[in-house]
Amino acid sequence: MAYDNANSRWMMVGLQRVMPAETPHYAWLAYSSGSDLSTATWTFTHVSTASSSQSAYGIAYDSVNNYWYVTGGYYTGANTAVLWYSNNPTGGTGAWTKITLESGGTPNATGLIYDSENYRWLVSGYTYNGSNYDVALWYSSGNNLTSATFSRQDVDNDGDSEYSWSIFKDPNQNKYYLANYSSGSTGGFWPVQVSSDSSLTLPSSISVKSEGA
Repeated sequence: MAYDNANSRWMMVGLQRVMPAETPHYAWLAYSSGSDLSTATWTFTHVSTASSSQSAYGIAYDSVNNYWYVTGGYYTGANTAVLWYSNNPTGGTGAWTKITLESGGTPNATGLIYDSENYRWLVSGYTYNGSNYDVALWYSSGNNLTSATFSRQDVDNDGDSEYSWSIFKDPNQNKYYLANYSSGSTGGFWPVQVSSDSSLTLPSSISVKSEGA
Protein backbone atom coordinates (compact mmCIF):
# COMPACT_ATOMS: atom_id res chain seq x y z
CA MET A 1 0.00 0.00 0.00
CA ALA A 2 1.21 3.53 -0.80
CA TYR A 3 -0.19 7.03 -0.38
CA ASP A 4 -0.96 9.13 -3.47
CA ASN A 5 -0.23 12.59 -2.13
CA ALA A 6 -1.25 14.41 -5.33
CA ASN A 7 -4.77 12.97 -5.14
CA SER A 8 -5.14 12.53 -1.34
CA ARG A 9 -5.86 8.81 -1.60
CA TRP A 10 -4.38 5.40 -0.91
CA MET A 11 -3.31 2.81 -3.48
CA MET A 12 -2.99 -0.93 -2.96
CA VAL A 13 -2.41 -3.95 -5.20
CA GLY A 14 -3.13 -7.66 -5.16
CA LEU A 15 -4.28 -10.60 -7.25
CA GLN A 16 -7.74 -11.67 -8.31
CA ARG A 17 -8.53 -15.32 -8.83
CA VAL A 18 -10.84 -16.09 -11.72
CA MET A 19 -13.41 -18.56 -10.45
CA PRO A 20 -14.22 -21.36 -10.64
CA ALA A 21 -10.72 -22.17 -11.86
CA GLU A 22 -7.67 -21.27 -9.80
CA THR A 23 -6.00 -19.68 -12.80
CA PRO A 24 -5.48 -17.28 -14.39
CA HIS A 25 -4.85 -14.69 -11.69
CA TYR A 26 -5.25 -11.03 -12.57
CA ALA A 27 -3.09 -8.27 -11.09
CA TRP A 28 -5.33 -5.51 -9.73
CA LEU A 29 -4.98 -2.04 -8.24
CA ALA A 30 -7.45 -0.36 -5.88
CA TYR A 31 -7.60 3.30 -4.91
CA SER A 32 -9.52 4.92 -2.09
CA SER A 33 -12.09 7.71 -2.35
CA GLY A 34 -10.19 9.76 0.22
CA SER A 35 -7.33 9.82 2.70
CA ASP A 36 -9.35 8.60 5.71
CA LEU A 37 -9.60 4.84 5.31
CA SER A 38 -12.12 4.52 8.11
CA THR A 39 -14.75 6.12 5.84
CA ALA A 40 -13.32 5.74 2.32
CA THR A 41 -14.69 3.46 -0.38
CA TRP A 42 -12.53 1.60 -2.89
CA THR A 43 -12.48 1.48 -6.67
CA PHE A 44 -10.81 -1.48 -8.37
CA THR A 45 -9.03 -1.55 -11.70
CA HIS A 46 -6.60 -3.96 -13.33
CA VAL A 47 -2.88 -3.69 -13.90
CA SER A 48 -2.88 -6.76 -16.16
CA THR A 49 -5.48 -9.26 -17.36
CA ALA A 50 -3.37 -11.19 -19.86
CA SER A 51 -4.24 -14.83 -20.52
CA SER A 52 -1.40 -15.96 -18.27
CA SER A 53 -1.43 -15.50 -14.50
CA GLN A 54 -0.15 -12.34 -12.85
CA SER A 55 0.31 -11.45 -9.19
CA ALA A 56 0.86 -7.93 -7.85
CA TYR A 57 2.58 -7.59 -4.45
CA GLY A 58 4.22 -4.18 -4.05
CA ILE A 59 3.56 -0.58 -5.10
CA ALA A 60 5.60 2.62 -4.84
CA TYR A 61 5.65 6.07 -6.37
CA ASP A 62 8.68 7.54 -8.14
CA SER A 63 8.36 11.30 -7.52
CA VAL A 64 11.45 12.12 -9.59
CA ASN A 65 10.24 10.48 -12.82
CA ASN A 66 6.49 10.66 -12.07
CA TYR A 67 5.81 6.94 -12.36
CA TRP A 68 3.99 4.42 -10.24
CA TYR A 69 5.72 1.04 -9.99
CA VAL A 70 4.09 -2.31 -9.19
CA THR A 71 6.10 -5.48 -8.54
CA GLY A 72 4.85 -9.01 -9.01
CA GLY A 73 5.01 -12.27 -10.88
CA TYR A 74 3.99 -13.26 -14.40
CA TYR A 75 3.34 -16.95 -15.09
CA THR A 76 3.54 -18.47 -18.57
CA GLY A 77 4.51 -22.07 -17.79
CA ALA A 78 7.30 -20.75 -15.56
CA ASN A 79 7.20 -17.71 -13.33
CA THR A 80 8.93 -14.42 -14.17
CA ALA A 81 9.70 -11.59 -11.75
CA VAL A 82 8.22 -8.46 -13.29
CA LEU A 83 7.58 -4.79 -12.70
CA TRP A 84 4.83 -2.66 -14.23
CA TYR A 85 5.09 1.11 -14.53
CA SER A 86 2.55 3.83 -15.35
CA ASN A 87 2.06 7.58 -15.04
CA ASN A 88 -1.71 6.98 -15.11
CA PRO A 89 -2.14 4.20 -12.54
CA THR A 90 -5.96 4.22 -12.49
CA GLY A 91 -6.20 4.06 -16.29
CA GLY A 92 -6.60 0.28 -16.49
CA THR A 93 -4.49 -2.33 -18.24
CA GLY A 94 -3.67 -0.13 -21.22
CA ALA A 95 -1.92 2.38 -18.95
CA TRP A 96 0.66 -0.09 -17.60
CA THR A 97 3.88 -1.33 -19.21
CA LYS A 98 5.51 -4.58 -18.05
CA ILE A 99 9.26 -5.13 -17.84
CA THR A 100 11.12 -8.26 -16.76
CA LEU A 101 13.43 -8.27 -13.75
CA GLU A 102 14.41 -11.93 -14.11
CA SER A 103 13.10 -15.09 -15.75
CA GLY A 104 14.01 -18.72 -15.08
CA GLY A 105 14.26 -20.27 -11.63
CA THR A 106 10.67 -19.23 -10.81
CA PRO A 107 11.46 -15.77 -9.40
CA ASN A 108 8.87 -13.49 -7.83
CA ALA A 109 9.21 -9.76 -7.05
CA THR A 110 7.37 -8.58 -3.93
CA GLY A 111 8.29 -5.26 -2.28
CA LEU A 112 10.30 -2.25 -3.45
CA ILE A 113 11.89 0.86 -1.99
CA TYR A 114 14.04 3.69 -3.28
CA ASP A 115 17.70 3.82 -2.22
CA SER A 116 18.25 7.59 -2.34
CA GLU A 117 21.94 7.40 -1.44
CA ASN A 118 22.75 5.33 -4.51
CA TYR A 119 20.01 6.59 -6.87
CA ARG A 120 18.52 3.15 -7.42
CA TRP A 121 15.60 0.95 -6.44
CA LEU A 122 15.78 -2.18 -4.29
CA VAL A 123 13.28 -4.97 -4.96
CA SER A 124 12.67 -7.85 -2.56
CA GLY A 125 11.53 -11.30 -3.62
CA TYR A 126 12.51 -14.93 -3.99
CA THR A 127 13.75 -17.44 -6.54
CA TYR A 128 13.59 -21.23 -6.91
CA ASN A 129 16.89 -23.14 -7.05
CA GLY A 130 15.45 -26.48 -8.14
CA SER A 131 14.72 -27.84 -4.67
CA ASN A 132 13.62 -24.88 -2.52
CA TYR A 133 13.05 -21.14 -2.54
CA ASP A 134 15.73 -18.55 -1.70
CA VAL A 135 15.35 -14.92 -0.65
CA ALA A 136 16.66 -12.55 -3.32
CA LEU A 137 17.23 -8.83 -3.67
CA TRP A 138 17.34 -7.05 -7.03
CA TYR A 139 18.86 -3.60 -7.45
CA SER A 140 18.52 -1.30 -10.44
CA SER A 141 21.22 0.38 -12.51
CA GLY A 142 19.53 3.76 -12.12
CA ASN A 143 16.59 5.61 -10.63
CA ASN A 144 14.29 5.42 -13.68
CA LEU A 145 12.92 1.89 -13.86
CA THR A 146 11.49 2.37 -17.34
CA SER A 147 15.04 2.11 -18.71
CA ALA A 148 17.13 0.57 -15.90
CA THR A 149 18.58 -2.93 -15.83
CA PHE A 150 18.55 -5.14 -12.74
CA SER A 151 21.12 -7.23 -10.89
CA ARG A 152 20.33 -9.84 -8.24
CA GLN A 153 21.98 -10.53 -4.91
CA ASP A 154 21.02 -13.74 -3.07
CA VAL A 155 20.30 -13.10 0.60
CA ASP A 156 19.70 -16.59 1.94
CA ASN A 157 20.05 -19.97 0.23
CA ASP A 158 20.19 -22.60 2.97
CA GLY A 159 18.24 -25.87 2.91
CA ASP A 160 14.88 -24.36 3.87
CA SER A 161 12.53 -22.44 1.64
CA GLU A 162 12.49 -18.71 2.40
CA TYR A 163 10.26 -16.02 0.94
CA SER A 164 10.73 -12.27 1.30
CA TRP A 165 7.54 -10.23 1.08
CA SER A 166 8.62 -6.66 1.78
CA ILE A 167 11.57 -4.33 2.25
CA PHE A 168 11.82 -1.27 4.48
CA LYS A 169 14.48 1.04 5.91
CA ASP A 170 15.53 1.94 9.44
CA PRO A 171 16.90 5.48 8.97
CA ASN A 172 18.48 5.52 12.43
CA GLN A 173 20.70 2.52 11.61
CA ASN A 174 20.91 3.24 7.88
CA LYS A 175 19.94 -0.34 7.14
CA TYR A 176 17.32 -1.93 4.96
CA TYR A 177 15.37 -4.93 6.24
CA LEU A 178 13.80 -7.77 4.32
CA ALA A 179 10.75 -9.24 6.03
CA ASN A 180 10.64 -12.96 5.37
CA TYR A 181 8.99 -16.26 6.04
CA SER A 182 10.94 -19.51 6.28
CA SER A 183 9.58 -23.04 5.99
CA GLY A 184 12.03 -24.04 8.74
CA SER A 185 11.10 -21.35 11.28
CA THR A 186 8.78 -18.46 12.02
CA GLY A 187 8.86 -15.09 10.32
CA GLY A 188 11.91 -12.90 10.69
CA PHE A 189 14.07 -10.15 9.25
CA TRP A 190 17.31 -9.98 7.31
CA PRO A 191 19.24 -6.72 7.68
CA VAL A 192 20.74 -5.51 4.41
CA GLN A 193 23.46 -2.88 4.65
CA VAL A 194 23.60 -0.93 1.40
CA SER A 195 27.07 0.43 0.70
CA SER A 196 27.95 3.48 -1.38
CA ASP A 197 29.00 1.38 -4.36
CA SER A 198 27.15 -1.29 -6.32
CA SER A 199 27.83 -4.09 -3.82
CA LEU A 200 25.44 -5.10 -1.06
CA THR A 201 26.74 -6.32 2.29
CA LEU A 202 24.52 -8.96 3.81
CA PRO A 203 25.03 -9.47 7.57
CA SER A 204 24.06 -12.72 9.25
CA SER A 205 20.37 -13.35 9.65
CA ILE A 206 18.55 -11.94 12.66
CA SER A 207 15.65 -14.21 13.53
CA VAL A 208 12.66 -12.38 14.99
CA LYS A 209 9.77 -14.44 16.26
CA SER A 210 6.37 -12.85 15.87
CA GLU A 211 3.34 -13.90 17.85
CA GLY A 212 1.25 -16.38 15.88
CA ALA A 213 3.78 -16.70 13.06
